Amino acid sequence: MNNAVFNVIDNTIMQARNNADSCEEDYRNADGLLMCGKCHTPKERFLEFNKTSAFYERYKNHPFPVLCKCRKEKIDTEKEKQKRIETEMLINRFRKEGITDDNYLKYTFAHDDNKNPAISRACKKYADNFSDMYRRGLGLIFCGQVGTGKTFYAGCIANAVISQARSVLMTNIPSLITKLGYSQEEKNYVLNKISYVSLLVIDDLGVERDTPYSLEKIYEIIDTRYRSGKPLIITTNLKYKDMKTEENISYKRIYDRILQMCHPIAVLGESRRNEKALKSAEFMNDFLGLS
Repeated sequence: MNNAVFNVIDNTIMQARNNADSCEEDYRNADGLLMCGKCHTPKERFLEFNKTSAFYERYKNHPFPVLCKCRKEKIDTEKEKQKRIETEMLINRFRKEGITDDNYLKYTFAHDDNKNPAISRACKKYADNFSDMYRRGLGLIFCGQVGTGKTFYAGCIANAVISQARSVLMTNIPSLITKLGYSQEEKNYVLNKISYVSLLVIDDLGVERDTPYSLEKIYEIIDTRYRSGKPLIITTNLKYKDMKTEENISYKRIYDRILQMCHPIAVLGESRRNEKALKSAEFMNDFLGLS
């Protein structure tokens, strides 16, 4: 048995020596150990064995190769670089697979005009602490009129979470309902994705067609996410108080699950779309000499 172990150790030593780098400046110290000529730290060391063991007799004067300081730093730097590359590739894949509308890519905290600083701070804090939000399964529901910035805030969080190398799906109910109506294989794929992504963002809940089929599919989507225990973010034009007091059982069972998972944030103010349209109109009138 010792011979087999010795062979493993000897082969390991040989491979380590073959893979070790060397330079002309290397030298040996007073103990006969090889030293790095660049950083002047050991490239070899003696292992400590019990003097009664067979390993001691065989290896007591046999130096084992080790990494010097500069070699270790170089390897650590290369590993860190490779890790960054792999992480960036993962982030790009999550962004490509999870952001279903190119417009969502523009919604980042870097583009926030800070017109509603309290909500901006709240969203940033949620994103910065997403690991805790994920562990607790806590999400958000942005309620407000059309054009007030609900989708923008949700998109900021989604893109920030993806930048943390976490999987996200940002989409809307009509798109999900369409995919659930395809083959059973596609349906299973969509429901699995709804369940396993770190963050699910559903934009514009309430704009879909009000049919028994649609309501059943919405419930299936929300219930799948509910049972996963993972965070959900929703934007909607619906009023929070109306969702809380809904009595129609078809809607109530959907809203009850949403309100258990999502903390409400009211996004108030004038429509940013109207403001943008007004500025565009003013520019064109001035440019065309119509003002």
